[in-house]
Amino acid sequence: MKDRVRAAPGQKIHRYTGIIECADCHSVCTARTRKLPQGGRRVEYICNTYHRYGKEYCTTHLIREEVLDDLVYKELLRVKKMAHANWEAIDALAKDWAAQKFNAERQIDRLQERISVLKNEVEQILMERIRDKAHADIYDVMLQKRDEAIQSAEQQINEYRDAQASIEARKESMRPGIDLLDAITSEGSVSDAHLRMFVNKVYLHEQDGKLSVEFVLNADFQTHLDLYDQNGELTDVCNDLGYLRSLAPV
Repeated sequence: MKDRVRAAPGQKIHRYTGIIECADCHSVCTARTRKLPQGGRRVEYICNTYHRYGKEYCTTHLIREEVLDDLVYKELLRVKKMAHANWEAIDALAKDWAAQKFNAERQIDRLQERISVLKNEVEQILMERIRDKAHADIYDVMLQKRDEAIQSAEQQINEYRDAQASIEARKESMRPGIDLLDAITSEGSVSDAHLRMFVNKVYLHEQDGKLSVEFVLNADFQTHLDLYDQNGELTDVCNDLGYLRSLAPV
């Protein structure tokens, strides 16, 4: 489902319009431009419920666009680092497999020979069972054991043959994402197009004067919780929470 971004005629559509929401009242967050005393302007996002009805219904959930941009860019750098680490790990695995390829091929040859022997034994047992119908149940057990041995050997052969193809496929699937992350981070900032490519939703939650920012990404990245102090400095990282959340200064 695509987000419908709306703006009045002639008004600018801000970067996070349509993807940023209040996690407490589930209202969208509204962008507003504030004039600074020293000159210039900055864009801020606040809960639309608070903006329209006041503090009796929700809190401000105020966050500056520049803070969001900084958190998104830091997350891109972190994801890029993880992606490169994953690439190096799979590349090392590919090199290990290449070094063991000769031994694997020899093992496949042995397994194929074993399968051939087992199939010959199956034919002999079938002939014996025909001649000795009184003991057919014994021959059935012998046939079952050889069938299981054949299936096991064939499975091992498939695993050997599939290993390298699987490794190369994983490398191939990872490369476009890594190249994209490299290209985005090399610019030093995140464009509007790349922002929406990377981030699906942003949820703001305010409690005890602190604002948490939850990013729902457009890909299955590793998730973690980043804790920031009031100066925007990273103070702690907790992994595997099932979602991505960063505590940012209000």
